[in-house]
Amino acid sequence: AASEDDEGTIRQLSQRLAALAMGKDVPPALAARVLEETLAVDPQNRSAAEGLLKLYSALPDPVERRDALTSLLERAASLPPEGRAEAHARLARLARDAGDLRTAETSLDAALALELSDEERASYLAERAAVLHARRDVDAAVADLDEGLGLVPTHARALALKAEIAYRAQDWEAARATYATLAGAPGAETAIAPALLAYRRAELAEMFGDEAEAETLYR
Repeated sequence: AASEDDEGTIRQLSQRLAALAMGKDVPPALAARVLEETLAVDPQNRSAAEGLLKLYSALPDPVERRDALTSLLERAASLPPEGRAEAHARLARLARDAGDLRTAETSLDAALALELSDEERASYLAERAAVLHARRDVDAAVADLDEGLGLVPTHARALALKAEIAYRAQDWEAARATYATLAGAPGAETAIAPALLAYRRAELAEMFGDEAEAETLYR
């Protein structure tokens, strides 16, 4: 009983220490050191793991960021599924930016193997689809997009890539329908430049003989 009490006290103290370390006036380097020490004492400390994820995700040097996130994933059993998925996705973006598409895909595979919300899964599927598309595996990319849109039909990034794939394949009907859906999706402006979206929709409307819609969109 005494040992259980001691463990409870250590856990309470480590939780408070982790919260203090993430205070807005604490320098990031000091916060990271305190959180690392906290995690070493209490490996189940979720606050420490999540705090380190936030700090390491903001490291300016890509190599340091990659190494820190990789190490955290190996050590922090207390990091919840959504946090682990975020870390894997950040590693995927680093690999993609470095031109290592295979590693990017593998990291996103790891993220998608975790328990996620529909929104999170749709987002990571859209990211993996972009990597697959860059690797010229269009069929696999479309499969990921369809799965994601089955979960979140208005996911802007998935719609934007699916529309682009249809447009490049000259599947004009599918491209027009997908761009139209994208125009009404939340956050569409973060997935495609509004001017490009309007131009594509106008171009396709004109192609289908809808001069009135085309003229409106060209304005």
